[in-house]
Amino acid sequence: MLSRLALWLVDALRDLVAKQEASRREAKRRRKGSAVGGGDGEMTEEMMEAPSKSAAQGLPFVLAALDERRDRFVVVGLTGSTEFGDTRRNRFGLAFQEAASQSGARTRHDQFDTSAIEVRKDDLTAFIERLHVRA
Repeated sequence: MLSRLALWLVDALRDLVAKQEASRREAKRRRKGSAVGGGDGEMTEEMMEAPSKSAAQGLPFVLAALDERRDRFVVVGLTGSTEFGDTRRNRFGLAFQEAASQSGARTRHDQFDTSAIEVRKDDLTAFIERLHVRA
């Protein structure tokens, strides 16, 4: 269920990121245009669709949900593509394993779905910090 929520959020964020990138390109174009003395201020469809280099890297996304009965967080990670229909290899399995070993977090990693891991509640902060450093 958490994986589906993450996929839905990545889809929603993909549109926002595309709009932000287009706005940045338009602002940059306006600055260059006003310095040169041109520019009509209209965004073309090409500008809205062209991804930048930073956007082309993907949208890494991590969600954590607390299971209060077991005193553990279920953590899901996925890398969403910047374009609808594009697929990216999910490298969170290895990142989760490395973050767990480097942080000393007590985890349980299901080998079936490597993009999901259980982390003890007290260890989540250290785990996420190591995961962030790795990224």
